[in-house]
Amino acid sequence: MPSAGDVLTFQADNQAPSYQASSGGVLGAFQGRIVYVSSTTLELTPYIGDVIEIAGEMVDVGGLTDAIVSTADNLLNANGGDSGAAPGVPVVGTPVLYYAYVSNSLSAYAPLTFRLSATAPSLDSFNFLYLGAAGDGPNWRFVGAVGLWNDGGGGGGAARFYSQADPAVDRSIVGFANYYNRRAIYPFTCPGYVNDGAATTWASVVAAAWQEFNAGVGSRIWFVDLGEDAVDFQCEINGFDASAVIPATMGPGIGLDTLANPITCKLDSWTPNPQPRITTITRGGKLFTGMGIHYAAALYYSTGNVCTVAADKPGGVAGTPDVPSSFLGGVVHG
Repeated sequence: MPSAGDVLTFQADNQAPSYQASSGGVLGAFQGRIVYVSSTTLELTPYIGDVIEIAGEMVDVGGLTDAIVSTADNLLNANGGDSGAAPGVPVVGTPVLYYAYVSNSLSAYAPLTFRLSATAPSLDSFNFLYLGAAGDGPNWRFVGAVGLWNDGGGGGGAARFYSQADPAVDRSIVGFANYYNRRAIYPFTCPGYVNDGAATTWASVVAAAWQEFNAGVGSRIWFVDLGEDAVDFQCEINGFDASAVIPATMGPGIGLDTLANPITCKLDSWTPNPQPRITTITRGGKLFTGMGIHYAAALYYSTGNVCTVAADKPGGVAGTPDVPSSFLGGVVHG
């Protein structure tokens, strides 16, 4: 935030005014990015420059006392102090969101340091994101959001980060105000897929409720989002109703952070027929999720009869991979 001695500079008519901080930089300057180092450490590094303005002070990113945060470091509390505890170990398959901050030299706790917090950022009077208004909160600038996962190891597992390019997750690090960490990615999941040269199937469940593909195994796409970009998803289900007389109603839906109310759905009547029936639904363009860690789930609704759903089918040519048949995919810009 501005301090005594800051200078307001008016730009051209079509530009917003900028503030010259008393320490010599531009108010709001942000030239840092979050970089994956290992499964337990992240680093804040310079990006198109080397300065982040924090409460009127121009902080040299390359000169931080501690630019690396680990899963063993204590979290910040809402006032910019030591919470007294490191992040816990997330439940397997359910990541936890943390917010990343960097401090200036005025912070009583951990000055010039990169740290995580469970506290979401707040806007100051100039619409810059900080930890908060109380205590040392204004001395911690928001720099991004990260997902923390369970590594699935023995003894309950351990907390870990994933890199932006790791295929195990779809979006785990999002840097604020730069696009190094915010490139478009194309998440995809085909629940039950087995590349074995033969068709893989799973059976639907007849119930008066939406169900996840393949009993919930491999049916979700997780991603961290700052809430500024749209996400697009497409869900397709491929199968058949093999009963002799009982027709089935079957269709896919896409659940965003919920299984009860799909954001979009389509139900078709599958008359008894051993031939496959495909139903596709697409939702795209203007779906905004808000800042947080989210999931999209591949869902279906089935009534009347149990159907056989094809997860994949043979590639058709010797040596080619099996082709996904019932899946969820999309584009995440977060």
